[in-house]
Amino acid sequence: MGKGRKRSDSELLEPNLFIDLGSLEAEPADADERLRVRVAELTGSEDIPMVSEHFYKGDMIVIDYAPLSDSEDEVARLSAELRGVAKDCGGDLVSVGRTILVLAPAGVRIDRRRLRRE
Repeated sequence: MGKGRKRSDSELLEPNLFIDLGSLEAEPADADERLRVRVAELTGSEDIPMVSEHFYKGDMIVIDYAPLSDSEDEVARLSAELRGVAKDCGGDLVSVGRTILVLAPAGVRIDRRRLRRE
């Protein structure tokens, strides 16, 4: 199948069909509807202004703080600082893993319940 060719509905609905998502064409989003998700690695308090800058622009930030995970005091301090940033904009801050936080802008809420197979 040629790269960039749109697949027909019947091709997409065949059972057990491998779908190369890279070859599917997506509709471009309107500029007003864009939400950018960024990934940041926190290595210290000097990274907070950079994360905050992108958050204040409306970006969602996935934060990896693994380099700091050995320092509970530093993690607690940076988490408190990020909670303040989220509160300033009506956003949300949630821990989603041992060393991963998600900072979501206003209008985006992160469900605290995990999806699990029943």
